[in-house]
Amino acid sequence: MLTSLILLFAQTQSATIPPTLSLGSPAPALAIQKWLKGQPIQSFDKDHVYLIEFWATWCGPCMNAIHHLSALQKQYGPKGLEVISIAAPDRYGNDLPTIKKCIKEHDAKMAYRIAFDAESEKAYMGVFRGQTIHRYMAAANWQQYPVSFVVDKAGKVVFIGIPSLADGVIEEALRGPVDVTKRAQELAVYKQSEDKINDYFSLFNAKKFEEANALAHQLIDGPFKSDAKMNWLIGNAIVDVLNDVPNPDMALAERCINMAVQATRGNDVNMNASLACLKFRQGKKAEAIALMRKLVSQSEHPAEREWMQKRLDIMLKTR
Repeated sequence: MLTSLILLFAQTQSATIPPTLSLGSPAPALAIQKWLKGQPIQSFDKDHVYLIEFWATWCGPCMNAIHHLSALQKQYGPKGLEVISIAAPDRYGNDLPTIKKCIKEHDAKMAYRIAFDAESEKAYMGVFRGQTIHRYMAAANWQQYPVSFVVDKAGKVVFIGIPSLADGVIEEALRGPVDVTKRAQELAVYKQSEDKINDYFSLFNAKKFEEANALAHQLIDGPFKSDAKMNWLIGNAIVDVLNDVPNPDMALAERCINMAVQATRGNDVNMNASLACLKFRQGKKAEAIALMRKLVSQSEHPAEREWMQKRLDIMLKTR
């Protein structure tokens, strides 16, 4: 699948733009073109808590989140939780037929509502053409996919972040008022981590590789120790065959990529593609090419397949 949107967003959007949607803000209304699974929700009511997630079929972490979202709906649904997963049209082919096909293939695993966003005139980050995306993700100046928003019984946004971190807020919102100040502090810490990965890539893109590696070691021994996505981003940058990194820190790359692959149980195409690049850099070229060929042949998404094919072509030319 496509490389993480953290990199794309860091290159196309300034993180200094102040958000207009933050914790405690009234939750904007949804603008849905078509409800694809579950009964439509016209408005938020005082008897329910809502987890609104934005996702795409090409996003590995999004697909990995399916099990967790279903578990949340099954566990907390009887207590008043409604999980709503919204896909938006984008420049990578995340269109309505693609979403319908994905739902058909994973229907038994998706125990929650799914909707397709109403198309917007402008694309957020030059990628997403969704009206609800603009009302939530763009308004919050959020630069990572997947992203989820928790709306409490008072109709206020009380959480912004990746779905895997929402459990505690959901429990709190179902019991009563959410401590928004505490949650805002937690969000600030998470955003600081995002800033640090952007610092890493600023050094990396400036070809200050020694400084980048030093920062990477600090991050994976500290705030990113258990973060598969951040480990993968660092490892992939080092071994990606499209990158020309002199004297790459292969031990660092191997540690990061192995951690990411193990954490996702080998089910993330992004991380498996990076594993192929790692093997190629290590001299295991036949094994690397075989793995990348397998990933390309199994891919059904054009943008995803193109991303991996470019790397496979380089491997075949330089083996």
